[in-house]
Amino acid sequence: MFSKGWIRSLRWVLPIAICISCDRSNQGGQSSSPDSAVGSGTSSRVQPNQVVSARRPTAPKFCEEGLCEIAMGKVVTITDSAVLGMLPTNLAQIARNGKGRFSVSAAMGDRVLTFDSLGRFSAAIGQRGDGPGEFRKVVPLVTGPGDSIFAFDAVQRRLSVLSPDGRVVRQFPMRYPPSLVLPGGKFVIAGQVQTIDRSGYPVHLADVAGEIIGSFGIETPQYSPSTRLLTSRIVGPANGNSIWTAPPGRYVLEQWDASTSKQLKVVTIKSTWFRESAKYPDSEYERPVSQIDGIWEDSRGFLWVLFLTADSDWQPPPKIQGRERDITMDDRDRSYDSVIEVIDPAAQRIVASKRFANLHWNRPASDLITSRNMTDSNVIAFDVWRPTIIFKEGKK
Repeated sequence: MFSKGWIRSLRWVLPIAICISCDRSNQGGQSSSPDSAVGSGTSSRVQPNQVVSARRPTAPKFCEEGLCEIAMGKVVTITDSAVLGMLPTNLAQIARNGKGRFSVSAAMGDRVLTFDSLGRFSAAIGQRGDGPGEFRKVVPLVTGPGDSIFAFDAVQRRLSVLSPDGRVVRQFPMRYPPSLVLPGGKFVIAGQVQTIDRSGYPVHLADVAGEIIGSFGIETPQYSPSTRLLTSRIVGPANGNSIWTAPPGRYVLEQWDASTSKQLKVVTIKSTWFRESAKYPDSEYERPVSQIDGIWEDSRGFLWVLFLTADSDWQPPPKIQGRERDITMDDRDRSYDSVIEVIDPAAQRIVASKRFANLHWNRPASDLITSRNMTDSNVIAFDVWRPTIIFKEGKK
């Protein structure tokens, strides 16, 4: 049996979610191995030579000919230099509102730290407690309409609405953490809702007051903890009022109309490197499986998919007898590489692919990804990136 520390380490990778069967009837494009494109997540700001522009989802012909690549443009670096020790040392879920300001839950979960568009510390919102404007354990932060930030308190089961200037303007009960906020203010929840009428559906819709009003993602609800990588869902933003979902262990991307609960599209990608997996390894001494960790649609209709996959140099850690071992962020970096692939959903094919030797994550769901910045060992720091598609050097 594996250690409790290993179990805890999986919580950041995938929220508890539920069962679904996927439509695999469509034939998809084939993904080449990402091992041929290993990138560094610590590159400086990339000035795109020429960004792909298309009004339709179908990619331009030059991408078919292998002339495109993914470039990482650094948006900001967030550090605790002004608030030493207050940033989390593990997964920092950094949310950005429409004004370009950033928010992240403090290490203790009792405050929300805000930073300006340049990454300079602005304010610490809240304090420990159960009263108005107070928090016990803020876990996910998500961006909403009107430049607001929504902070979910996992202990109080309460959602707080933060205004662009950092004030707590509203708080109301909510049992489940939202994954997305739709343009009209409704919430998308990806996870297991343990009620008779909701159990077995992978995705749920909640109204502006936090009450669940619909469940979807599958015609016949199912739930199987032993196949969690297939029966749960990663959710991500799409254009309009729809969302994209994906089972972490299967390369199948589904678009849903959140307001009507109707499936709009299924994109199936045949991959030469991604292998379908139903569950996590039984211990940290087994090779990690590849899994989808994030998905989003850009303004041109391309789908971006972020994966975790076993580190190119993965080796099992040394066994420690007689005591439980906690899994650190360094352990996760040693265990996983990250891969980004860009999908043309109309053609169901890969436009570009890039592998990173260090860990990246897409929490909260958006078009930004985050990685650790290890430049200065005296501070805790995270880089926020926006990936784009550019012409390969010398291929214009």
